[in-house]
Amino acid sequence: LLLDDLRVRNMELRAEARRTEADGFIQGSGTLGVDELDLPALSVRRVDMDATLESGEDLKVTASVVMDDARDGSLSAQIPLAPTPLAVLLERLEFRADQDRWTLARPARIELFDGIGIDSLELASGDQGILARGRAGTQGPLDLRVEVRAFRMETVADMVGLPRLRGPLNGVLALGGTGEAPLLDATFSGQLQPSGAQPSEITLTAGFADGTMELEGVVMAEGARGARVVATLPVDFSLASGFGGLTDGKPVLLEAAADSLSLEWVGLFLPSDVARGLQGMLHGTVKVEGNPESPRFAGSLELSGGSVRLPALGVEYRRGEARLRFLDDRVLLDSFRIRSGGGSLVASGAVALPRLDQPEYTVSVTADGFHAIRTSGIDATASGELDLSGTGFQLAVAGGIELERSEVQI
Repeated sequence: LLLDDLRVRNMELRAEARRTEADGFIQGSGTLGVDELDLPALSVRRVDMDATLESGEDLKVTASVVMDDARDGSLSAQIPLAPTPLAVLLERLEFRADQDRWTLARPARIELFDGIGIDSLELASGDQGILARGRAGTQGPLDLRVEVRAFRMETVADMVGLPRLRGPLNGVLALGGTGEAPLLDATFSGQLQPSGAQPSEITLTAGFADGTMELEGVVMAEGARGARVVATLPVDFSLASGFGGLTDGKPVLLEAAADSLSLEWVGLFLPSDVARGLQGMLHGTVKVEGNPESPRFAGSLELSGGSVRLPALGVEYRRGEARLRFLDDRVLLDSFRIRSGGGSLVASGAVALPRLDQPEYTVSVTADGFHAIRTSGIDATASGELDLSGTGFQLAVAGGIELERSEVQI
């Protein structure tokens, strides 16, 4: 079965039920088996589920999942067939991830009516713990609290799209207000690291109320190297209507400072099929004030020692250097140079931001013997000049490129 990014290798369902006109379904059973379930950020090797219903009893469900050689789990639950609210009584939950074995501290009742309500769901594995209780939904009052204690991120890093992140995380998230006007207060900290990089102390705090998001994030490695970002953003957001972007006419403030920040932290958020091994150091400060429809910028950033592997192009770009200046409503690319093979690519230009959501850019690019691509179909070294301009995602390109020492396999 294929559905967009969902892929199921094999699925088998068997079910039987008996009902009476007076009592409805009174007896039944079913089994479900799924082989090789693939989602964009998650792969599951095998899922098995059994359900039984006896006259006068609740629906009983057991399930097991094998994700890979290191992770598997199982659960058992009861679903009362009484009138709403629909609820699930989670009796047992176990999950193994490498040497960690997570278990449910006590049975937990989860209501699935007009949102989700949790009386108290607590999972523990040694010194690690996760506790969730309260209610969340798109409408009505909110009262949800989630606590995380010494949770090792490598357990689920690939599930949340950060497969190269590891280290322990602590934090608390509290959600209040209503679905139409939510209130958020969250604090997370830990000693985290991208794979292959030095560990850094991470702190993130976030608050949301009355249409304003307050954020502060700190990444600090040994020797006081890292970055700090503080932001106040007017955000159109509710659980009822979703995210509507930045709100015009309200103040924006963002201040960021980087002192030898490793680009490996940026590489965490890039898909591995797009970029790998992103390295380099970022230095400088940036300040943004004004409002979304009339921002003002100040500061500068410098990149040194940049390198990245691009799997789709089959090449590694290295020895990257760049300098950016932020001035009024523009971002000036004073210089950019990166090397590949025996050549280089340089660029300069500007991005005008009359509005934060409407960038207007003009960039000139010059390649000199630059090894641009090396795949099974094409191996190309290029020289030439290009001018790029446009607004948003509308790009115009003009210029000329000469291919040198190139091969095309057909």
